[in-house]
Amino acid sequence: MKPADYLSFHAQHFSIAEINSSFYSLPTIETVLNWVDKVPQGFKFCPKMSRYLTHMKKLNDPEDSLQRFLMLWLQCKVYRVRCWYSGPIW
Repeated sequence: MKPADYLSFHAQHFSIAEINSSFYSLPTIETVLNWVDKVPQGFKFCPKMSRYLTHMKKLNDPEDSLQRFLMLWLQCKVYRVRCWYSGPIW
């Protein structure tokens, strides 16, 4: 199986996927729209919150970073984000 087919295959067996790459950098609108096109209606995404906000800023002054993160999903009309994972903060 080609890596480009992994998400579609995953969506045949599960109804949600964690997006780990968003921890390292915010995906582009084109990337998110590509993901949405590969999954059925009702599939949910759980993007990891940016490490910039969770580990570097330690959730201090989250307004700008959180707004940028959430606006990406709204711009792509992805209202299927049910959660986000920030991991442990120390």
